[in-house]
Amino acid sequence: LVPLYHKLGVNYYYQGNQLAAEPYASKALEGRIVALGRQHLDVARSYFLRGAIHTKMQVYRDAKSDIGNAIDIMESLLADGQSEDSLRLINMYDEYVDLNVLLRNQPLALLYWERSYQFYSQSEADFAPNLADLYMARGNMAYTRQAFQQAIPFFEEAARYYRQLTAADDSYDINLASAISSKALIQTQLGQYDQAFSNYQKAQDLLSSAVLTYDIPFVHQELAVVYNNLLELSGLTRNYEQVTHYYEQAKLQNLAGWGTDFHPNQALVHRDRAQIA
Repeated sequence: LVPLYHKLGVNYYYQGNQLAAEPYASKALEGRIVALGRQHLDVARSYFLRGAIHTKMQVYRDAKSDIGNAIDIMESLLADGQSEDSLRLINMYDEYVDLNVLLRNQPLALLYWERSYQFYSQSEADFAPNLADLYMARGNMAYTRQAFQQAIPFFEEAARYYRQLTAADDSYDINLASAISSKALIQTQLGQYDQAFSNYQKAQDLLSSAVLTYDIPFVHQELAVVYNNLLELSGLTRNYEQVTHYYEQAKLQNLAGWGTDFHPNQALVHRDRAQIA
């Protein structure tokens, strides 16, 4: 039963339905600790899953505890020779990087970023998606410390990887849209409004197409972010005739993505609309 709980948690996580994912991940973790003890690979997997879910839910304190536990267990298992799955540990480092970027803990994020990068860069062909994700994380690090010019090359490098990956798998269009949108966010901060608008439109087109193919919550969540950024940009450029459209679309996509109006991202939409008013 416990592996089924875990798989349901994973499935809902990748759909972006974190409210459904969290109870299954917690049940799997509790069951595995009782049956297997703490020092076990499956327990580490369950801690990691729940931590990733908590990150998406913006419950960062719980996320840091869970992912930290997962890393501790995996490092111990590898050191004791009970596991040889070093790639799983590196994947955990990746999630820890993203979490610490959100927590604005730059030194810790950079420490684990370097560990992951050293591993993946040994085989670019095998780990192109991982390297792309790392460049996204590095760009976000630069953005959070307002080093805007430094962030752009990282987002461009991530976009380059994702474009190559879309040739074999068009689901990477979603990741490509995120990279393009992130660059547009930087351009907005630099006052490059025309370039930002153009890139947001590219991201919107990619995600609008992806919604038709992959009608899952995560795509709606990403599209909502783009619409909200377009809303903010419309206010900065005084393009007021577009404000209502972007406002309504951002609300609609957030509701489709999160299944509720009571979410921090929806609050941001209302706040940005109020600032424009």
